[in-house]
Amino acid sequence: MGLDRLRLLVAVALTGFSAAWLAYTEGYAPSGGRPLGWRTTAVGRLQLPRATTAFFHERSDFDGFLDDLHVAAVRPRIDFGRDAAVLIALGPRSSTGIAVNVLRVEEQRGRVLVLVREQSVPGAAAVVSYPSVVVVLRETGKPIAVEWR
Repeated sequence: MGLDRLRLLVAVALTGFSAAWLAYTEGYAPSGGRPLGWRTTAVGRLQLPRATTAFFHERSDFDGFLDDLHVAAVRPRIDFGRDAAVLIALGPRSSTGIAVNVLRVEEQRGRVLVLVREQSVPGAAAVVSYPSVVVVLRETGKPIAVEWR
């Protein structure tokens, strides 16, 4: 009786582990990426004191964020009924030759991934700048993540 019970417990544990692993890999794991349409737009000189990443799914949240900065920001045209926006700002930099370069945007099983890189141009003027970009992408209902390369 004891050996049969142990076999049953092992079988139940393995079944549970297999089901959990399948749910993770098929429903959440960041893999299986395919390109997702996107565009970038500028919002002006935001002068954020540190690197910032913010996600917006509604116009009111986006406008509220820009209003709280108390700077003259460009309000880009974004159809929040169809699209989402990701603000990526580097914070203060000591050169005008630094920018946020979006490498690609892909929809994965459990998220949308935005791959970015800080890009610099040698010999640019030594002036404090605040590089930033807004990435506009199709709303998928999945969480959005930004990864630096």
